[in-house]
Amino acid sequence: MTSEALAETSTRRYGIYRLSETDRPEFLRHLLALDRDGRRWRFGVAVSDGIIENLAKTLPLEPLSVGLIIWGELKGCAQVIRQGTSADAELAVSLGSDMRGRGWGAILVDQALALAQAKRVRRVDIQYLSGNTAMHRIARSYPGTSSSDCGEISRQVQLDLCDF
Repeated sequence: MTSEALAETSTRRYGIYRLSETDRPEFLRHLLALDRDGRRWRFGVAVSDGIIENLAKTLPLEPLSVGLIIWGELKGCAQVIRQGTSADAELAVSLGSDMRGRGWGAILVDQALALAQAKRVRRVDIQYLSGNTAMHRIARSYPGTSSSDCGEISRQVQLDLCDF
């Protein structure tokens, strides 16, 4: 999404868009705006602003990231991050506290996984903390196998079995 596309969304109620490198400043603002729980759900621990600033510089936005725009502001993001050159990837999701509990997380995940499937990703690992009941519901809605270790759950989703 270019700055022009972001400006255009300011008059719309909502929209889901593919993110690109030009969206990195909005991505950083979104991550910094996450509350303590949002940071724990996204990164597995509550992280400082400094760590977020460093991570936001290096996390890939292209080609497998989608964002939720509400009145011109990035309120949520789902990223499918490839594991090297393999057909395996990991999912990362972040959602502002005012957007949680409204179904946006499921929509973002669905859009990101459909995009990953189109880009020939075969398997996506969805990792989340055991207390994240929303992510648990979302992950279980896709075919795959789950395992848990030390309070973290991992769901291996087979994208070739999904029908988007």
